[in-house]
Amino acid sequence: MKNKLTLIITISVISLGTIALIYQSKQMEFQKLLEDKRQELIILLADNLDQFDPTLATFVDDNYKTLITSEISSEGIVELNRGLAKNEEPFGNYIVKYDLENMEVLFVELEVTNQKYSEEWREFIKANNQ
Repeated sequence: MKNKLTLIITISVISLGTIALIYQSKQMEFQKLLEDKRQELIILLADNLDQFDPTLATFVDDNYKTLITSEISSEGIVELNRGLAKNEEPFGNYIVKYDLENMEVLFVELEVTNQKYSEEWREFIKANNQ
């Protein structure tokens, strides 16, 4: 009876360990997939702002590509903050919250931090929306 109980406990521990390893392996694969998507998104936002906002891409300098990104949340969401410049001076920040699992933009915000260009930006938007 004692040997049978020891055998059942040993098999149970080995089975639980195997299940835990498989689960951890799947989670690591999923995290790597999300990180790969995050890297693609970083490159896309840095090099192709026009795919996110063509009007804004026309207005700002193309050679200013400062980008800050958050860690990937447990829901697969990442926030990217691209710095923008106009005439080689800071203009503002383009903030994108992106769902990596569904590959969709959840939220976009433009912060104009340089008041020098606020009015010019408003006029540019009016001229390009007509």
